[in-house]
Amino acid sequence: MIVEPIRKDDDIELLAGRVFLKSIDLLGGLHKLAEYRALTWLPSLARASFAVVLREELMKTEDEIARFLGLTRNTVRNILRADAELAMKRLQEMEEEMSQEGEKKELKVHIAGAFAKLAFKEIKEGKEAVLLKKFVGQTLKQFVGELLKQYAGESEQPSE
Repeated sequence: MIVEPIRKDDDIELLAGRVFLKSIDLLGGLHKLAEYRALTWLPSLARASFAVVLREELMKTEDEIARFLGLTRNTVRNILRADAELAMKRLQEMEEEMSQEGEKKELKVHIAGAFAKLAFKEIKEGKEAVLLKKFVGQTLKQFVGELLKQYAGESEQPSE
């Protein structure tokens, strides 16, 4: 008999956040979303990230996920069935069109579920979001810098 560890809500929230940031990465970052005029996708990417994590980590049903996220069961089904390969292909086509025509176009196909699924897979493979890595790196650098300053200040004080 295999006993699965009980996941805390904080673990699920953290994983959904990591999937959300990785989804943004896969879409090219916040700047690209702005270029596509798709910043309004962020709430949908967040909901899709939660839906994928709840399904893959907690094995929740479509109905349970729908109740948790305040979505219809059909919306959850669409998120979970989204085709990641098709979404990547469409994104690449958009990139090519934009570079050839030199103008910004809107992404018309809503592909949040597909990117959340792809992001979840990459997170599980150890490929964290670049944005998250930069944020953590900067935060650690600041923290270590402050610690070193504090330590240097303490070591310069004469001992009694």
